[in-house]
Amino acid sequence: MLRSIRVFLGIGVLVLILAAIPLSSTARIKGSFYSLLKVPVIFFEKPVKLAFDLYSFRKNAVENQALKNTLAENRFQNFQSEELRLENARLTKLLHIQPTILSDVHHHYFARVILRSTPGWNRVILIDKGTRQAVKPNMLVLSESSVVGKVVISGPWISQVLLITDTKSRIGAVIQRTRQAGLLFGTSAGQCH
Repeated sequence: MLRSIRVFLGIGVLVLILAAIPLSSTARIKGSFYSLLKVPVIFFEKPVKLAFDLYSFRKNAVENQALKNTLAENRFQNFQSEELRLENARLTKLLHIQPTILSDVHHHYFARVILRSTPGWNRVILIDKGTRQAVKPNMLVLSESSVVGKVVISGPWISQVLLITDTKSRIGAVIQRTRQAGLLFGTSAGQCH
């Protein structure tokens, strides 16, 4: 503590002396003081720059390796995706399957099943969407890209869906491979024909 006070007082005295010296003499003293400090600064400037460059090089090398690993993983995933796409195209062509794109579907409503009927006379479910969410009778109900049933009764908050496995269910269908139209209906065994 005492030493830091001495250093602070020494610097203060040096500043007062420089302030008291005439301007022309101050310039000479400053020039010689700068020349005196310039040699150690130049001497240590290159090793400090070299150490900083080595640190930056190491940091950049680690980052570069991480980016190369990520790029390799992305290339592998792209390769796998392309292979799957080509395999899908070959199988689609081999099986004469037409692409399934629902072009006339304009709105999607996501609903949860809140009640299922007991496996007895009828097969219906209740969903948590109704007329307030623009759900109307005869709308199709899908699970991912498969038909589950159609809305038969729609209330303000809840709708009743008749499943395609119910005996009263009748839905127009097309065999995709042959494009032959038909009627899909449920059976008492809980299957579709």
